[in-house]
This record gives sequence, structure tokens and C-alpha cells, in this order.
Amino acid sequence: MKKYFLYKPLFFILLLAGCNKIDLPDPVDGTPVFSLSVSFENNVAPIDWKAGIDSIYMFTDFQKDAQDIHRFIGKMEREDCAPECKESFSIIIYDDTAATQNPVNIDEALAKERYLYTDLQSTNFELVFDTTYHFPAIFSSENSTFGFGQTEFFWEFSNGFSTAEANVEFTFDTITPNTSVSLTITDLSGGDSCVSFQKQYIKLPNEPSCSVSILPEYEDTMLLRLTAKAFGNGQVIYDWGAGLTDLEFIDGPFQPFQRYGVTITDDTECQAEAAFIPLVYSSNITPAACVADFSYEISAEIKSIEIDTIFTSAPVLLSSVIIIYTDKDGNIFRSDRNTQNSNSVFQITGVQDFDKNENGQPTKKLDLIFNCELWDENGNKITISEGTATWGIAYPEG
Repeated sequence: MKKYFLYKPLFFILLLAGCNKIDLPDPVDGTPVFSLSVSFENNVAPIDWKAGIDSIYMFTDFQKDAQDIHRFIGKMEREDCAPECKESFSIIIYDDTAATQNPVNIDEALAKERYLYTDLQSTNFELVFDTTYHFPAIFSSENSTFGFGQTEFFWEFSNGFSTAEANVEFTFDTITPNTSVSLTITDLSGGDSCVSFQKQYIKLPNEPSCSVSILPEYEDTMLLRLTAKAFGNGQVIYDWGAGLTDLEFIDGPFQPFQRYGVTITDDTECQAEAAFIPLVYSSNITPAACVADFSYEISAEIKSIEIDTIFTSAPVLLSSVIIIYTDKDGNIFRSDRNTQNSNSVFQITGVQDFDKNENGQPTKKLDLIFNCELWDENGNKITISEGTATWGIAYPEG
């Protein structure tokens, strides 16, 4: 026997499978029996396969599903090169009647010239999209007021990330009510230096946000007036601690190295924080007036889309077809993940009896022409512009 005439059936009934390699008689002219030729659009590599050449073999399969409908499956794939080789091409043709109404009459089932492509609407499947987002953001300190000398920046994110840059680009994996960013600026001018702090809870563009900064003012070397500059929604409540809720806080004589802080809450329950620390080493020196005040821009971008198919009710599958292509990288493209365009065609142009396999199951050899669209699980599409095949299927004897 010539190896390229090995014909292999996979026989499935009620999803219980058995797999055997079998020998079929060589054709008189010595040419391969089964073949597949597929052209794709957009530079996708074409397929030109012949069973028995380059470790490509023809498999057959038939099933009776939970709706008591037979389906006849032919599959070409590479063998003896796993896991490097992943390519395969399957065609699933559904019977024209339910098995409970009429045992398989293969001649009637395959007599129709054209089959409709099964799609999500006709099979009563539901697409479930699991979309994953991430949130790129740009943070700027340009609204801040700096002291007399060199300024040191320190950004701290609630997820533990920190940096000492003046401006920051950062991508969040998630945004929760507790997602926050704080900026601390330190004036390093010496004896009159200061520290200013601002903390904001990060909001998406369609969510209400708020912020507060502290504006320091020295009326003399001993009196410090702090004014809260707030941006919020509706009424803003100030909390300086110790029951102080005014817009301003005055301390005199103020305490060097003491942290003065304020928290605001607006009508949307948005909160923000700010703090100021005067750093002076002599009562004769007026500290610098630094103000931490940052802004940010954030957006939501799709990171990935996972598409799952959920069966919702009994399918209407009679006289329909599904094409499944697995490429070299293992990506699975199916014709039933979306609705085909009006130009998609699947046509049986010839049907011939073929030899029984070693399990005694009858087979048919089909001549096919087809074109269609295929989608992977992420919704990416490839288009078969032209396909022809000499194909095999097995079926139960009636």
C-alpha cells in the first residue's frame, strides 16, 4: 500500500469516539483521492493539500447530537509533526432531518446543491463578550507653585508604584474607588524651604472628580494663613481636623516642621487631600510658599476581547454547514461565529459512493466549492475567496 492512500475515520456517536488508521484500495491511476485548495484574501497563505502527501491525512467523523441531528464531518490535518504542526481544516455538514423523525438517508441529506452556513442567529447561540480594559494616564505637575530653590518631586500610586519625575505616564490595570495618586514637592532652597502634598482619587472621564490644594501665606514671620483651593461638585465640606471646617486655617505663631492638612468631600462623595509643611530653621526667616497641584488625563482602552459562545436553545441546524480552520499558530477560525455575507456559498457539486472503512462504516466522496468568512475568538476575520475540495465523510447505515 502507498502511504498517501491511508484513509482514517473517526467515528463519533453520542460523542463517544474511536480512532483507527485504515487502508483503502489504491485507485487505478495512482493519484491521491482527497484534496483541498483554498485561497484567502489579504495575504493569508493559501492551502493546497492532498491526503497522503506531506503527512496530511483525511479523517471522517459522524455524530448524533443532543438535538438528535446527525452531522457528517470531514477533516484534513497534518500528522506525525506535533506540536509544530497545528493546521487543520474541517467541514461539518448537518443532516436534512432529525434522527428521531427519519433514520439517515445519506442520498437525500447530500442531494441539495447548496447548503446554508450555520450562524449564531440560526443556531440560537449567544455571544458573550468578556472585554478587558486598561487605563493609560498622563500626570502633570505644571499647575504647582515652587519655592525659591531646586524642587524635588515624589509621586506615589496606591498600587505601590513611585517615581521622582516632574511628570508621569502610567497605565492602570484597574480603577477602583480606592485608586489614588499623590504628589509631594519639596523646595530645597535651604532654611526657608517647604513641603507640599496633594492626593487625588483617580476617576474616569465620565465620573465626577475633585481636588484640593493648600495656598500658604505668611503675614509675618510668625503668622501662617492657609487657604484651601478646592475643585468639586456642588457643596464642598472642609476638614482641617480638630473640628475646623472653614475655608481658611490660620495658625500663629505657626510651628515649623508641622504638617497642616485638609480633606474635602463634595456632594458626590468625592474626596481629596492636601497638606503643607513649613521648613524653617530661624524665626527671622519666612518659609517658601510651595503648592503641590497636579492634573491628569486618563482614558479607557480595550486590552483584549474574549468571545464565548453559549448555547441558549435547541438549534435549527438542518441542511447547514460549518467550516473550521486552525492555522499554523493554533488560532481557530470558524464560519459560525458571525453571520455570513450574502455572497458566501457552499455547494456540493458531486457525490460518489466510496469504500467502507475497516469498521464497516459506509463513506461518501464529495466534490465541493465554497467561499465564506471565518472569525477567531477575538472577532478577527479572514475571508476565503475561493475553495474547492474532494472530501470524505462517514455516515451510519440506515
